[in-house]
This record gives sequence, C-alpha cells and structure tokens, in this order.
Amino acid sequence: MSRGIDLIALIDLIYEAALDNDLWPGVLIKLADAMGAAQVAMPSMDHRANVVAIIAPRFDPHLLASWREYWAFHDPALARAILRPAGEIYTLGGLMPRKEFTATPVFNELWRPAQLGLAAMGANLLVEDQFSAQIFFSNAPDKEFLTTQQMHIFEVVLRHLSRAVRISRLLWEQELKHVAATERLNALQQGALLADTSGRVVYANAVAKAMLDDRGGTFLDKGRLAAAGSEILQKLIASCAQTCLSLGGPGGDLKSRASIPARLSL
Repeated sequence: MSRGIDLIALIDLIYEAALDNDLWPGVLIKLADAMGAAQVAMPSMDHRANVVAIIAPRFDPHLLASWREYWAFHDPALARAILRPAGEIYTLGGLMPRKEFTATPVFNELWRPAQLGLAAMGANLLVEDQFSAQIFFSNAPDKEFLTTQQMHIFEVVLRHLSRAVRISRLLWEQELKHVAATERLNALQQGALLADTSGRVVYANAVAKAMLDDRGGTFLDKGRLAAAGSEILQKLIASCAQTCLSLGGPGGDLKSRASIPARLSL
C-alpha cells in the first residue's frame, strides 16, 4: 500500500512539473529512487537546429557540459534511441550489443566517469516536428540486470511523463507565441492594446500607453477604457466577446471628441 501511495504522489508531482519546469530535477530523483536506479536523465533535442538540452540532477556538471557540446551528437546508442516510437520502452542491449557499446568512445569517456551501468533503459517521451525528448535510467555499474520491479514502475509512470512533457511543451509554445505577439505590437507605430470584456487593459504598447496617459481621446476611467464624448466604446468592447456574430460582425470604428480614430476587433 505504501508503495502505491508513493507512486500516486510521484505522479501528482509529475503533473505539477508540467506547469513548473523547476520541479523536473526533483521528479527525476524521486523516480530514480523509486526504481532503485543510480542515474537518470531527461535529454531533448531540436533536430532542425541541432540544439540539445538535458536535465540530469545526479550528473557531474562538467560531464553534462561535454554531453551538450559533443557527445549528444556522437553517441551511437542515442542516435538509435531517437528513432524509436514515442512510448516504446527500450534497453541499452536492445539498441546495440553491450560488447559493441563498451568499445565506443562515449562509453569510455562519458559513461564510465558518470558511473552509468550497462543495465539501462529508456523511452522517447515526445517525437514530433523535428523535436524529441527522452527519459533514461541506468543501474550502478555493479548491477548488471534490470529487475521486473524496475520495468513495472517505469511502465506505470511512463505515460504520465509523456503527457506532462507534452503539456509543458504546449504551454511553452503558447508563451512563445505570446512573447512574439507582444513584440510585434511594440514594433507598431500606432497605438495597440488588449482589453478584457469589461474594458480593463491587459496589455498596451508604448504608443497606447502614452495615449492613455495623455487622457485626450481614449483614457482609463476607474480602471476601464473610456472615450471622450462617447459611450459606444464599452458596447464595442462587449461585442467582441459575443459568441454569435451579428450582422456587421464584432467590434467597429469610433471617433472620439479629440478626433482620434479607433478600431476595435477580435
């Protein structure tokens, strides 16, 4: 029962990490401990740009740096692993014979100093659009075999790891789009701002901020957008939130008392 409760707590933490990337190192350590593994790593690669990243909380920082700078591109086992379908569990021996792998430079110059054993397994968490992310575990060098219990725990947790990584990446993409959008708005020579359905400003570029501060045509009244000499602004804002489009569509044009034209749209 205790082991089941511990796994539930670990799965909860995995989904928390989907919303907070700073939690991933702790997740990996707890998962490695639950499996009785010595080392754990979560590498990722943008294959289009040849950019790599890795979370490996138990690795020596110098070894991590050498992996990012060189070995990520010269590890024959990793090159074969990233070709596997997402969610498929593989072992090191399933990627290439152990004897063949121990003769490679990456084994002698990275695996041995990092205390990575040959009893190792992993899976691709995400493979899409020239991007891949993996999870990888290794026993200590003196433990030559993976146990049934290790395999079972990994199988139980794997689908949750995959979902959490996918959620994390989707959130990152949305944040990136938001940053790009705000940068484009800032580059405009015209005033541009975003407001919620009540007229409260969510974002305003530099030109719009100056316009609001000037309190000429459009300004803030009790925290909400208002136009001098016109009550139509709030109605136009509300129309942008309508789910059923009426004739003419949402939004519209108005001209304030200060003769500053404005356009509201979705």
